[in-house]
Amino acid sequence: MTSNQERELILYYGEGLSSRELRHIHQLYNQQKQSVGTACLLCLFLGGIGIHQFYLKTPALGVIYLLICWTFIPLILSIIELLLMGPRVDGINKAIIETLAADTRLF
Repeated sequence: MTSNQERELILYYGEGLSSRELRHIHQLYNQQKQSVGTACLLCLFLGGIGIHQFYLKTPALGVIYLLICWTFIPLILSIIELLLMGPRVDGINKAIIETLAADTRLF
């Protein structure tokens, strides 16, 4: 997701919020967002033991990968996941924006 797309999503989900609140959402988002590059590198080099799952905030899958890493099944799955990593990280980042905007509206 490009920074322009991120800005547009923040404006879309933050509709009706003040510019101060939007800046606050943007700051929090920059602290919490996931990087496609980091996720891909973790998946490529440590995917067989599920480290990328912990980075992507799915620790239950990470533990499962760790428990069955000796079967090489997680290695095969991580190669497939590597191909789908971009859209997955974009979805996670979009969910972060939605959550931040909803939480800001509560206050």
